[in-house]
Amino acid sequence: MNSNSKLTSDQKAELADFKDLNPGVVFVDNVGFAAYQLTTIGYIDDGKIVRFATSIMSDGEQKFRRKVGQYNVALRIDVDNVVILPSFIFAAFLEDNGFMSKADRNNRKFYPD
Repeated sequence: MNSNSKLTSDQKAELADFKDLNPGVVFVDNVGFAAYQLTTIGYIDDGKIVRFATSIMSDGEQKFRRKVGQYNVALRIDVDNVVILPSFIFAAFLEDNGFMSKADRNNRKFYPD
């Protein structure tokens, strides 16, 4: 069975509303996370900690759909279904996976003083 999920117009509107109401949420798409290559992460930098949620593309999907991943992450963040890590550990994860340079990491103050 093959799937090719897309957002409905209502879900697209909900995602847009979530982004408008939560400008501090950063979405990172196509993250190589563990054995999965097509993962979306949404995170909130709270200073010394980062709260984040993930959405992994289903094996049955034929195409990676960025907005579907963002919608799933937004739902999880909205109900506080998140993982909490020290900022410097999360920053190292992003840097190790090519999503943040060392300069970006230092500018965002992920590392403790």
